[in-house]
Amino acid sequence: FNAPLFLIGDLHQGGTNHADAILQNIKKEKIDNTITFELFDAVNESYMKQIADSCESYTMELSPESHDDEIRRNLGKPYTAAQMEKTIANAFNHGCEKFDVFYMTGLPGQSRESALGSVEYSRRLYQRLGKDKRLFTFTAPMAPFLDPGSIIFENPREHGYELLYKTLRDHKDALYQPSWKLYLNYQTDWMTRDQIANTTYEAMIQMNKVKSEMGITEPQQAERINYGLTMAWNLMKKIDNIIESTSDPERRKAEYDKLKTEIQRAKDSTGKAKRELRMTRTAGIRLRGALKLLLGRKRSTG
Repeated sequence: FNAPLFLIGDLHQGGTNHADAILQNIKKEKIDNTITFELFDAVNESYMKQIADSCESYTMELSPESHDDEIRRNLGKPYTAAQMEKTIANAFNHGCEKFDVFYMTGLPGQSRESALGSVEYSRRLYQRLGKDKRLFTFTAPMAPFLDPGSIIFENPREHGYELLYKTLRDHKDALYQPSWKLYLNYQTDWMTRDQIANTTYEAMIQMNKVKSEMGITEPQQAERINYGLTMAWNLMKKIDNIIESTSDPERRKAEYDKLKTEIQRAKDSTGKAKRELRMTRTAGIRLRGALKLLLGRKRSTG
């Protein structure tokens, strides 16, 4: 079969011997599918050589979450931006066909300015790597939930989070809200839920602009993405206004019904934006999940 393969998790999680064994077996079996490797840390050039020697075709993913070394270090990712850049350059020098870099909004220690700073850093990253069209940078919210049962969920204040939903019923009810922003079960000491949602759209729109300016995205494609994201953002604001204007469920429903035509246009436009943003051959599962949340079909408001 010709489908790409995605190896979930960094091979080095199981130790060097585990990583070596996996790569040796890939080479032994002569697997010719495109394989996507996930990295949790910066790696040296010898590892890239080893991957290139084992695979006929491969891509890579790395999630620094933030361009800020301190924020990343506090998330348990001690590598620096310089080390990440070297990792990407080594990957390209050894035949990597595509390298995805993921940033997130809503991190502990992250302000709006810091989240947008990751977009500007992406511009510099493209420039330093010669506007290499194999590099794809993305930004998305840390959504929809802080994982129930996780250390952060159990001790949110220690990590700068405020939980907005705690019970299973709370989370279930949240998924029936008319806006993805209301799915979020948290806000932070640095950004409210409203700020996280608005900054997410702002960052995604700016990232789309950066990739267009760097020649990664064609102008018409970038225009379609921008249109879809802007329409979805404006629709979220209109839903916010309805919620603020009345607490009566029937009145809210009546107002939502008035938006049905616009909601349908948003579905169509953001559906196109989702297809444009997603590189279907080698896209990672986390990107697809984020896009589904932000740009997918909304639940019925009826």
